[in-house]
Amino acid sequence: MKINVTTENISKLNTDGLVITVFEGIKKPTGYAAQLDRLFNGEISRLIKAGEIKGKFNENTILHTMGKIPARILIVAGLGKKQEFDLDKLRNMAGGTSRTLNKMNCRHIAIALSGETQSAIDIKDMAQASIEGALMGLYSFNRHISKRP
Repeated sequence: MKINVTTENISKLNTDGLVITVFEGIKKPTGYAAQLDRLFNGEISRLIKAGEIKGKFNENTILHTMGKIPARILIVAGLGKKQEFDLDKLRNMAGGTSRTLNKMNCRHIAIALSGETQSAIDIKDMAQASIEGALMGLYSFNRHISKRP
């Protein structure tokens, strides 16, 4: 398994699956969601307005990108209320979205950490928590399985 940390533009990341995050109560896209909303011709805004993206904790909205960005699948992951955000929630989100993308045959994934999630938490700690969550989410104990998947 190879892990990279980059500051590359998320709309240009060559990956199978991309995860961006939003907080609960979102009225319009901000941060990375706003950047991708422009590329998706306002689709993220429409989903927020329709109530399909609420930002609740562990709420994931899956969008197929249809070639608008290099990533094949985009997940808009809810982080819950901004004032309740912590590293455990980030770790949990990373694990859940990684499992989901793995089931969708995504072998290369990226989790985008935008500036709006960096309240009082250091970006290095957030990167570590995201990686830990993804690794825990993808872990599979196969020691006693005679037939390998």
